[in-house]
Amino acid sequence: MISWWRTSFGEPELERLKQAMTHEHIGQGPVTERLEAELAAALDVPYAVLATSGSAALLMALLACGVGRDDEVVMPNRTWVATAHAALLIGARVRLVDVRPGVPLIDVAQIEAACSHRTKAIIPVHLNGRGAEMTEINRIAHEWGIMVVEDACQALFSRNASGYLGTQSDIGCFSLGLTKLISTGQGGFAVTRSEEICRKLKLARNHGVVDQFTDRWNQIGFNFKFTDLQASFGIAQLRRAGKRIAHVNRLYERYREAARDLPFLRLIPVLVERGEVPIYAEVLCSERADLSKYLKDRGIQTRQVPPNISDSPYIPSSALYPNSRVFATEGLYLPCGPEQPIENVDRVIDALRTYVPSWKATRTAATAGDSTTQEAPDVAPALVQFVDRLPTPAEFRRLRESVGWSDLDTAAMERGLRNSIYGVCACASGEVVGFGRLVGDGTLYFDIVDMVVMPQYQGTGVGRGIVKHLMAYVARHATKGSFVSLFAARGVAEFYERFGFKRRLPESPGMFMEWPGNDRGEF
Repeated sequence: MISWWRTSFGEPELERLKQAMTHEHIGQGPVTERLEAELAAALDVPYAVLATSGSAALLMALLACGVGRDDEVVMPNRTWVATAHAALLIGARVRLVDVRPGVPLIDVAQIEAACSHRTKAIIPVHLNGRGAEMTEINRIAHEWGIMVVEDACQALFSRNASGYLGTQSDIGCFSLGLTKLISTGQGGFAVTRSEEICRKLKLARNHGVVDQFTDRWNQIGFNFKFTDLQASFGIAQLRRAGKRIAHVNRLYERYREAARDLPFLRLIPVLVERGEVPIYAEVLCSERADLSKYLKDRGIQTRQVPPNISDSPYIPSSALYPNSRVFATEGLYLPCGPEQPIENVDRVIDALRTYVPSWKATRTAATAGDSTTQEAPDVAPALVQFVDRLPTPAEFRRLRESVGWSDLDTAAMERGLRNSIYGVCACASGEVVGFGRLVGDGTLYFDIVDMVVMPQYQGTGVGRGIVKHLMAYVARHATKGSFVSLFAARGVAEFYERFGFKRRLPESPGMFMEWPGNDRGEF
């Protein structure tokens, strides 16, 4: 079985461990201090404070920031649950923010709407080495007078134009768990450029005191102390970091190259060229469960990405977080890790190339005349994303020409786009492969026009996805008595009747019309 994650420990770690034991360096002591100094130097910061885990480092960071009961902490909906638990365990409230479309990083445009007079901290999460927009986050935090704690538990040695992620705010937190670039089994640490914050972190790590043999208790804290045995492992692992970064980058590039020819799979992007380090191989697949079983049957282990924080029953939230949903429902880890053999990844790719998703099987069977498999999928392949925007005139023309419509001049196209009230583009591999737009008064009358899907994407669920986005817009803006009409363009007509457009107008075989089904104007 090819495991989803591979790391390793060997003779260098054993030798360091032997040295620590020989010198009776067992609990937190000089070896821990040495690893702290080496981590700080490697990240170009003055202070690093080791802890029992990245989760503990997050909790210590919030305590050092003065976060307490009934304060609020803003964080993205896509993160490992430890980010939220750190706030909840000290009695704070979690305020969730959706992520950016197509990228599981906090949407900075929504942060201020989540802030209030109770907000004490923002926690941007650099998920899988991807850098959140720290310049804008720091600007917002400065204006609101709140602290920023970077959750860089999955981003050790990832960089952006400003330097290492996790070093660009008040505090940055990192993990040294087994599924990280370097590991001490369990462990984590926090970094800061502030001597005062460093002092508070160390107090939080040791029950609020510098020395357990004290004559008074200074502040609340807990036992989050590290051990010299773990630190000995960490020093050896740190020596491997450069080689491991090169290896995970190579694995990512292998998957990225293969994904270009796998329309059912989309690699969630990491900007390796800019210094981001992808420790995981994360993909989206609309048939995740089926693909995972297919690979398991061939001796390949995968792992679903964690659910959204908003799905937790103990974290109240009434928002929908539409951009987060796709990652929770379609996200999958493929075999990866700093010691994952490249041969294993090649085996995974070979298996992926033999996988036939159901939507493709449906098209193949339908082409062969199999009348039992005519239903199109509800969603497009993971390669395709739907973006709320109108196409450019050049995109407009290219798509129309792809289905044989070349009789519209440029002026008419531009005039049509200007008259639109809403549009949605289906995008794949950086280009628009389908679109639809709405005209009308935006309240009582909606007309779906120019629905076009490129021939190679027809029958894959792209057209249905466009219609769903357009109808969702109508449902949000329609009032009682509203109606919607549409013209059945190439590649999408087969979906319309399934959406409830039941009355075909006799004067135009491609035209359907439908009124809302209830007094709330829902379609």
